[in-house]
Amino acid sequence: MQIKRRVSRVQRRLVVGIVAVCSAVAVAGLTFGAINASTVEGCQPVGVSSITESGEFTPYGERYSQIPDRPINPRGLASASIPGEAPLTLDGLPVSWVARAPGFTETLYLGDAIGVSMTHPEFYAAGGLAVFSNQADSQAGSHVEALKAQLGRRVTVVRIGQLDAALTWADPLANGARPHQLSWWSDGVIYNLVGIRTAEQIVALGRGMVC
Repeated sequence: MQIKRRVSRVQRRLVVGIVAVCSAVAVAGLTFGAINASTVEGCQPVGVSSITESGEFTPYGERYSQIPDRPINPRGLASASIPGEAPLTLDGLPVSWVARAPGFTETLYLGDAIGVSMTHPEFYAAGGLAVFSNQADSQAGSHVEALKAQLGRRVTVVRIGQLDAALTWADPLANGARPHQLSWWSDGVIYNLVGIRTAEQIVALGRGMVC
């Protein structure tokens, strides 16, 4: 499977499938400036059960379309080089796979190697975390507003650093996995952090990336 085909599938799934100590960290090609964590609300620790989100979801069998799951790396190709600015670990997990295409980077974090048969649902079920970055023409604020307009109450707006981010909880995937997704816009790039974590955990990870 060519990277460009996987890119469009992943981007489509991110929409259809809906879905801390802060330091200066660079993620997927974008360097976030240092933030004084003691004075910024979006850099504070996230309390347990502090986020209220919609319980709505569409069962997998009731979807209008069911895109067949394809392996992440069926031909066992070598990973692209890790972006020099990307975290080498995320939530204690090392980088296991990097794919790049013009304007797009996919960085996957998993404790184990990604086998030739592993699909994205299996990756998430295994505890993996994914960071997708896409060049975008949208302006600050419009990305979150667009998701709210499309997904309504299923979007919970949270603060990460000095940015608004859209928190969503995905519909069940083919294997029942329901990852959370945290999406934000910064300097012409849309970032998506995806993984099976609680809402509070995924927001804390996002804050750790940008603060």
